[in-house]
Amino acid sequence: MVATRSKMKAVHLILTLVMALVPAAPGEEPSRREATDLWHEAYLVLIQAMEFEEQDQRVAADAHFRAAENLYKRISREYPDFQPGMVASRLEDLKSHISNLGTARDGDHSKPATIVVDPDKPSSRPGFYKDLFMDGGVSLASRRDLPAADKLGLAYEFYAGDDPEDQRRIIGGDESDHNGTLLYSDGAPRFQMIYVNGGQATKHGLSLGEPALERYRQHNREGGAYCGTCAGAFFACFNTNDNEGAREGYLHIFPYKTKNTGISSQEVSQVIPGGSPLLHYHDFGGDYLVTDVYHNGGNWIPLDEVNCFPAVEVLATYSVPGHLIDGGAAIWSYRKSDEHGRVVSVGSHPEGETGGEIRDLLEACFLYTLEGVGKAKTKGRLIPGETRLMNRSTLDEDPLHTKIGDGQVHYFEIIVPEETPSMHLKIEGASGFDFHFYLNQGEMDLTIPTEVADREAGSVKSLVRTMKPGKWILAVECANRVKTEIREKPDSTYFEVIANREMLNGVDYGISLEFR
Repeated sequence: MVATRSKMKAVHLILTLVMALVPAAPGEEPSRREATDLWHEAYLVLIQAMEFEEQDQRVAADAHFRAAENLYKRISREYPDFQPGMVASRLEDLKSHISNLGTARDGDHSKPATIVVDPDKPSSRPGFYKDLFMDGGVSLASRRDLPAADKLGLAYEFYAGDDPEDQRRIIGGDESDHNGTLLYSDGAPRFQMIYVNGGQATKHGLSLGEPALERYRQHNREGGAYCGTCAGAFFACFNTNDNEGAREGYLHIFPYKTKNTGISSQEVSQVIPGGSPLLHYHDFGGDYLVTDVYHNGGNWIPLDEVNCFPAVEVLATYSVPGHLIDGGAAIWSYRKSDEHGRVVSVGSHPEGETGGEIRDLLEACFLYTLEGVGKAKTKGRLIPGETRLMNRSTLDEDPLHTKIGDGQVHYFEIIVPEETPSMHLKIEGASGFDFHFYLNQGEMDLTIPTEVADREAGSVKSLVRTMKPGKWILAVECANRVKTEIREKPDSTYFEVIANREMLNGVDYGISLEFR
């Protein structure tokens, strides 16, 4: 456990005085001053976390302990010679605090604090690798659990840590995964939605770099949905307050400005308007009021402004009597088109709650976000007598002929003529992989019953069948998935692919079609 606050203050004061009195070596003073500033900032956040813990404000305590952990990790990484023993001790104590808070929130003090995510759980919806990716990267709270997602049974992965190189590799991609974890090789979304934690939005965006930011934007353009809380809500928007132009480091997938609430480290209430889509999932006790939601510097939009924003819905408003934000938008959504994914922004911090109406609030936000996944698109019409090859790579920039990913579904249009309705169809995929196919008349939704389907193992499939004339949709699914395990390093925790890694750049196949 961390030492008492009084003892910590004494140690902190002595160490600060010693550092101030010891002369700096030539050329080392700026570096030591930066390390000292970070040390002091981490200490202040840690003290505040302990105060919240004593007051049994567990969500606030959890957020501050994680923020302090990120700061001490940064000291360890960027200034390894600065008090390494003290920094290591603080990190170990913080790990204990965060674990104990997670156990206490579950109401079972005997249960070990472990990561509950199942690496092998597939997406709940055909055509995706998994349901959700959680970003808890550089300058964000490095969450490794997401109670609302666990309650919903969502399959998810995450990056939690403060290592910019790991983060850029996972999100931005590398030679073994040209598109990064968020996208398939043809640029389609690999996860149904992304969730981004609280923290410091601009610093996080700048740490990702433009290639990784573009992966986020591509995910949304191609139909992937997005939800962010606090910093995650800022991260999605165009800019803040009265600042001009597009803010560097932001995603701009919510193309409007939001404002800073000016409220830090306190609890607020939120009202769910009668017409809010969130009421489709929970009634919030029948009074449409959620109280005691932790808030720490998040954003809002005045109603007179948000009502002028096209395609924006207000999902909840703040109830903070006497404050400027009272009655303003606390949760809102935006969707550019049916092809784009929905963006849901939450100004406060409901993500740490494991029960009650606050968790229900984020659960409803997640469900509404998932309902806003973009419509599937066809790769084009199959031409009788020609073999359609799907063998291009990401680098070829030809998504209509690019390989298929793990758990992905490609859709094609087939026109069955009246005079020759006997269809001869053959699908030949790369050896060692299982290809499934489905046929529906004019329908691209695999969650409904399929008229014709083949889910047997194997990479070669064929069909000879008399079909009703008209338009049909062929869905080709690569049923295999990569296998991952959770990798824990000093500065990051993430999912590492340990089998079928070649699938990240796609699996090739061909389709032959004839009518006789």
